[in-house]
Amino acid sequence: MQTQSLNRSYVLVFFLALFSIGCSKSDDPTPDPPQPAPSITGFSPSDAAAGEQVIITGTNFNVNPSSNIVKFNGVTATISAATATQLTVTVPAGVTNGKLSVTVNNQTVTSPADFNLLGMVSTLAGSGASGVLDGTGAAAKFGSINDLAFDATGNLYVAEAGAVRKITTAGVVTTLAGNGVFGFADGPGSAARFHGLMGIALDGAGNVYSADSYNNTIRKITPEGIVSTIGGTGEAGYLDGPAATSLFNMPRGVAADNAGNVYVADGFNNRIRKISGGNVSTVAGDGVIGFADGAVATARFWYPDHIKIDGAGNLIVSDIGNNRIRKISTTGMVSTIAGSGTKGYLDGPAATAQFKSPEGLTIDQNGNIYVGDGSNHRVRKISTTGVVTTVAGTGDMAFEDGNTDIAKFAFPGGVIISSTGIIYVADAANNRIRKISF
Repeated sequence: MQTQSLNRSYVLVFFLALFSIGCSKSDDPTPDPPQPAPSITGFSPSDAAAGEQVIITGTNFNVNPSSNIVKFNGVTATISAATATQLTVTVPAGVTNGKLSVTVNNQTVTSPADFNLLGMVSTLAGSGASGVLDGTGAAAKFGSINDLAFDATGNLYVAEAGAVRKITTAGVVTTLAGNGVFGFADGPGSAARFHGLMGIALDGAGNVYSADSYNNTIRKITPEGIVSTIGGTGEAGYLDGPAATSLFNMPRGVAADNAGNVYVADGFNNRIRKISGGNVSTVAGDGVIGFADGAVATARFWYPDHIKIDGAGNLIVSDIGNNRIRKISTTGMVSTIAGSGTKGYLDGPAATAQFKSPEGLTIDQNGNIYVGDGSNHRVRKISTTGVVTTVAGTGDMAFEDGNTDIAKFAFPGGVIISSTGIIYVADAANNRIRKISF
C-alpha cells in the first residue's frame, strides 16, 4: 500500500510539473523583438518615365520582393528584385511627381526627395522642311508654325504664317484655308490670303479665328474653309468701335468664348481687345509700353502675345516684353501669375521664376498653365500652387525627340493640351508639330 501511494505521488508531481511548464510558456509576457524600420537613402535615376526601372537604396528591406510595398506618390509599383539594401522597381503608369514610399512589416518610410516623372517627346507631323504640303505625319510640311487649337472632336488646327492647317486624330494633314502665299484676300479655301497668322482659336460651332498680324486684321474661317474679316481695316492703328472700321496694330493672340466673343492680344497697341456683336472695345491696357498690375484701365503690357480663357472666365496673357504671364480677372483686375520680369531661365516660386519671350499658353483641366517659352527653347509649367517647372527641353536650339530631359526644341510657340493630358507644341523653327506624353 505504501508503494502504491508513493507511485501516485510521483505521477502527481510529474503532471504538476508539465502543467507548470505549459503555463509558463503560454503566459510569457516577453514580446517578440521589434523589426527594424526601413530607410531610404536615395533612388536612381531621380527622373524616369513610366515603364522604366528605378533602384531604391536604403536599409532593412525584405529580401522577398512581395513583402515590400513601394509607391510613387501613392501609386503602387511592381518590385522585380529585392535585397536588404536595394529594391528594383518599375515606374507605374498614371504616376505623378512626388515622394516615394517603402512599407516593410507595416512600417512606412518616405523618400526625402521627390521623384520626377519624365514624359516622351515625339513628332506628330512635319518633315522639318519648310513649306505647305499636305500628307500624313512626317510627309507633311509646315512653314512658320505659331499656334494650335482643338475642335470638339479632337482635330488639331495650326496657324502658320500663310495658311490654316488641320491635323486629324489619325495624323492626316490638310489645308483648310490659304496656300502659304502672303497677301490679303477673303474667300474660299486656297483663294484666301494671309500674312503672318499668329494666334488661333475655335468656337463651339467649329469656326476658326486667327490674328493676321501683318495685315492688322482678325480673320474668321468657317468649317467649310470660307474666310472673312471680322475686325480691322488692314491699316495699323488703334481705334475701337464698329469692327469694320476698327484698327489693330500687329495683333498676336486670339481666344473665343462660348458667347461668341473674340479676345485679341493686340501686340503693338499693348492692349487686350474684344470683338463682340460687331463692335471692338478695349478690355485692358492703357497703350503705354510698360508693366503695371491693377485696374484694367491703368494696367500696362509690353507686346502681349498669346491669350487663353481659363475655366473661371479669366483671361491669361503671355506678356512677352515683360517676360511674365498675366491674368485679367472677370472683376476687371490685372495681376501677375508668374515671372519676375527679368529675362532669363529660372524655375521655382512663380514670383521669382524667369522666362525669356514666353509665347504660347494652354491650361489643363486642373488649372495648371503650360507655356511655350520661346527663346528658352523649353516648355514650362505653372502649377496651381504657384511653382514653375520645366516640362521638356534642354534649352538648346535644336531638334531631338526622346525623354523630356533630353528632347530639344527650336523656338516652341503655341501649346495646347488634350483632355487626356498630351501636350502638343508648335515647334516653330523646326517646322514640326511635337507632342509630349506621359
